[in-house]
Amino acid sequence: MSKFKIIVIDIDGVLIQNKLARFFGNGNSLWLGKKPWLKKALFSVVEIVEFLFGIKHIPNKELVDSLNAFRADNQVSFFIMTDRSLFGLRNTRDQILLDLTASDFIQVRGDNKLQEKWRALKAEKKVAKKNKGRHWIRIIQCEIKKTEKEIIRESMAIKESLKTKANIIFSPVVKPNKDVLSHLIAITKTEDLRKVLVVDNDQNFLEVAKSYEFDTFPKMYFSKEKEAFDAFGFFLERVLKKR
Repeated sequence: MSKFKIIVIDIDGVLIQNKLARFFGNGNSLWLGKKPWLKKALFSVVEIVEFLFGIKHIPNKELVDSLNAFRADNQVSFFIMTDRSLFGLRNTRDQILLDLTASDFIQVRGDNKLQEKWRALKAEKKVAKKNKGRHWIRIIQCEIKKTEKEIIRESMAIKESLKTKANIIFSPVVKPNKDVLSHLIAITKTEDLRKVLVVDNDQNFLEVAKSYEFDTFPKMYFSKEKEAFDAFGFFLERVLKKR
């Protein structure tokens, strides 16, 4: 049995090969990380171009086969962490050959208004307990339950449109911002963070993951995109077997 309980995987440059990964990767990730609005805008443009021209990318079949085989022998969840939006994810969904289940997660770029509303209501309930009466608390609690039902309905609709069983999570920040890991940290809870393996083609983001004591892969820097892409499946299979 492997020590890993969660494997975090990027899409661009890891699960699929494209020039997008090279541009947003090691060379530009730091300065783009300081201008997240620009990175989001550039990603949006790329996603629209992909959609309009029906651009398809090469799936990393060797890597996916290694991960699917690893799951067959180990209790592990997959957590796809991408800077793509939900729209951009739809462009590549049929190229992501990973077998995803209800225990898996896909984190995409964007805000979820219902989840923001739910968090605001929960915060308001805490304030109401101190300053307002039971009647007001009951009203807020009803709104919370109503919002939770709406979140479930929305989640089911998104899963159906993507034809996946995985849970969809939204992140308002993009890599290499450390807050992009907040959902992952919340999901791991009391689990040892070293039982999480983060697989990404951006060394700057991997350094951020290391600062939280997540295990990371790869350990070396690849100068060429294709060199890294071809190596992922070959080396990761050996890394998983050793640990």
